[in-house]
Amino acid sequence: MVTLKCDTCGKDFQKKHSNYKYCSRECYYEMKRIRGDKPVWTDEMRKNMSEKYKGKGNPMYGVKGKDNPLYGKKRPEFSGNNHPNWKGGCYISKDGYIIHCINGKDVPEHRIVMENHLGRKLKSEEIIHHIDKDHGNNNIDNLQIVTRSEHMKLHREELDNSRNFKISHKEAEEIYNSKDKNSLLAKKYDVSRGYIVLIKRGDRRI
Repeated sequence: MVTLKCDTCGKDFQKKHSNYKYCSRECYYEMKRIRGDKPVWTDEMRKNMSEKYKGKGNPMYGVKGKDNPLYGKKRPEFSGNNHPNWKGGCYISKDGYIIHCINGKDVPEHRIVMENHLGRKLKSEEIIHHIDKDHGNNNIDNLQIVTRSEHMKLHREELDNSRNFKISHKEAEEIYNSKDKNSLLAKKYDVSRGYIVLIKRGDRRI
């Protein structure tokens, strides 16, 4: 959790990410009113607006689907930094990756950093691995280009290490492919014969 200060009331509040500026919806609308973004509507203003755009007075009267000139098009006045919900063009994904919105597409920051470092576009089969496992640390010294299979192997080894298995994945492969008796393998790797049987069956690591 990140501790932030509300731009409207000045109170401290906590959120998962640092993109928030206001502690509540009330403070958000209060700041819009202070800045003049949100007009203070009166009953007379609402009535006049309703009468002006009612029925044929509405410019979209009778316009449906593809007849709408804005059908399937972006409105530049409400796109990018012109949109009221604009947060700088980036966000943090649920996995902790920093994502940038470029030309309507989500691009991970670590790929942008590596492409700028190499001076070329990355290939689809080139995967970027975070050496320190911190997905938010996109320093070039923390990034490593690997293939998909290499990336899977790296994370599999990390997972195996976190599980505290009795033997390594390499040793398990040796046991799985070995023709020796289970008793000899158990003595060699200092595990029980039952554990060797499980490896041979594919129930452990393989």
